[in-house]
Amino acid sequence: RTRAKDSAQESALDARLHRAVEEAERWKRAAAEAKEAHAADAALARKRLDQAVSERGRATKERNEVLKAFKKQQQVADLLRRQVMHLQAAKLLQLSEADLTLALEQGERA
Repeated sequence: RTRAKDSAQESALDARLHRAVEEAERWKRAAAEAKEAHAADAALARKRLDQAVSERGRATKERNEVLKAFKKQQQVADLLRRQVMHLQAAKLLQLSEADLTLALEQGERA
C-alpha cells in the first residue's frame, strides 16, 4: 500500500514536473518571439529614421541650391538694370553730342 501511494505520488510529481517543463518551454518560445518582434520593430524604426535623415539632407541640399540660383538671378537682374542705365546714358550723351556738333556747325556758318 505504501508502495502504491509512493508510486502515485511519484507519478503526480512527474506529471507536475512535465507540465512545468512544458510551461517553461512555452514561455521561452514566447520570449524568443517577442525578442524577434522587438528586433524587427527596431530594425524597421532604424530604417525609417535613416530614410528621414537622408530625405532631410536631400531637402536641405535642394533648398541651398534654389537659394543659390535665386541669388544668381538677382545678380543677373541687377547687372541688366545697370546695362540698361548705361545704354540710356550713352544714348543721351550721343544726342547731346549731336546737338553740340550741330550748334558748332551752325556757329561756324554764321
